[in-house]
Amino acid sequence: MNRMIIIIITIIGFLVADENLKLDFPSFEEFIFENGLKVLIAEHHEQPAAFFNIRIDIGGLDVPFGKEGLNSVAFDLLKKGTEKYTADELSAAIDATGGSISTGSQLGYSTIRAQFLKEDIELGLNLIAEILLKPTFPENEYKLAIKQYKEGLKTWYSDPGSVASAHANKLLYGDNPMGNQQTLSSLKSLVLNDVLTFYKNIIPSKITLLAIGDFEAENIKTLVESLFAPWQSNESGIKRVSHVNQEIEYLRFRFVENPELEQATVQIKQLGIPFNSQDFWALRLANYIFGGGSFSSRLMEVVRSDGGKTYGIYSWCEYNKNYGSINIKTSTRSDELLNTYKLITQELDHIANHTITEEELEKAKSYYKGNIPLSLESPASIAGRILHYQYHGLSIEDIENQLIQMDNTTLEEVNAAASQYYDPDNYVLVIVGKSEAIRDSLSQIGKFDEAFYKDDVK
Repeated sequence: MNRMIIIIITIIGFLVADENLKLDFPSFEEFIFENGLKVLIAEHHEQPAAFFNIRIDIGGLDVPFGKEGLNSVAFDLLKKGTEKYTADELSAAIDATGGSISTGSQLGYSTIRAQFLKEDIELGLNLIAEILLKPTFPENEYKLAIKQYKEGLKTWYSDPGSVASAHANKLLYGDNPMGNQQTLSSLKSLVLNDVLTFYKNIIPSKITLLAIGDFEAENIKTLVESLFAPWQSNESGIKRVSHVNQEIEYLRFRFVENPELEQATVQIKQLGIPFNSQDFWALRLANYIFGGGSFSSRLMEVVRSDGGKTYGIYSWCEYNKNYGSINIKTSTRSDELLNTYKLITQELDHIANHTITEEELEKAKSYYKGNIPLSLESPASIAGRILHYQYHGLSIEDIENQLIQMDNTTLEEVNAAASQYYDPDNYVLVIVGKSEAIRDSLSQIGKFDEAFYKDDVK
C-alpha cells in the first residue's frame, strides 16, 4: 500500500492495516431517548471542531403522487425562518461562527449537516435544534423557493444527460416515487400547506443524530439530551409504501427529441441489486472493470480508445434500500450513434457471457484499497457513511470490514455476478438528440416511443 496514503490516514485517526485491511473507526457511544430519537457520539480530537449529521428517514419516497419536489422544498425551507430567527438572521448567526449548516433531501432520507469550531459547539447545536424543531415556513420564503426551483428546471432541461436519466428512471420503475420526476407541473401543484403537512412527518423516532469531534462525549450527550429529549410528537408519521419493480422484457426504448443538440446522448438502464445485497462487492468490482474504472475500463477502451466514438463513457450501479440499477451513459456524434450503440451492447454481452480475468480483478481491488480510505479522510465523511450504512440495515462494523469483504470476493463470485446481473437482452434505452440527424439510426436500433425534452416525463 502506498506509504503516503498510510501517513494521511494515520493523521486523521484511523488506518488501513496491511495485514487485515480493517478500517479503524472512532468508538461511538449509542443511545436512544424515550421519544425514539437515536444518538451516536464519538470523540475525535485531531481538529478543533465538531461535526453533526442528522438523518431523517423521510424523503422523496414519501411524497404524494403529483407533488414531486415537495421533500426538497420542505427541507430547504427549514433554514428560511424559525421562531427566533428570520432567514437573514439565521444565516448571519451561522456565518458569524465560521461554521455551516446545510439541509438536503433525497429519495430515501433527508439530512441536516453542520460543522462548528470547538468554541461554538453549544451555539451550533442550539441553531440546529432551532432549525429542526421550530421552523416557521414564511410564505414569502416559500414563494421564492418555488420560483428558484422552477428556474432550476430550465437549466435541467438543457442538460441531455439529466433528461436521459429522468426518462430512464420512468421507463424502468414506472409511476412510483423511484420513477417520478420533479416537473413544472408538480411544482405548480404545491401549496404552502403541503409543506406544513409534510413537516409533521419529521418525528423523533425517524431521526438519528451523529456527533463526532473535539469535545467531551459526556458534555455533548448532556447538551443533545437537553435540546432533543423533551421533543414530543402526537403524529405517528407517514407510513412508507413498498413498491415492487417489474422485470424488463426485451428492449424498452424511448427517443427524446431536442432539436438544439449536435450530439446524441445514450443511456441504458436495467435492474440491479439493493445496497445490502450479499453480491454488493461482486457487482461493484465487476462494474469497475466494465465501465466504472474511467480509462482502465472495458467500455472506455472499446468505445473511446479503440472505437473513437466518444470522449467518455462510463457505467455505474445505484444501490438503494430495496432495489438497485445498473447504468451506462455516453454522448457521441450523431453520425456515430448506431456504431456507438453497437459497441456498447457488444461489451454488455461480453461482460455477461465472458470471464473477467484475475488481472482485471486485482486492478479493481487495488483501486478500492486506495480510494475508500481516502474517501473517509474527514469526520464529516465518516458521519455520512455511518448513517448511510445504518439506513440500509448495516453496522459500523460492516463499514470497518468493507475492505476485507471486498478483498475476499473471489474471481468466481465476480464472474457469477456479472453473468447474473448484466443483461444484454432486456433493458431500458433512452436516446436524446436531434431527430433529423439520427432518425435513420433510431429505426435500425428498434421500435421506440417519442417525447420532447421540455415536456413532463411520462
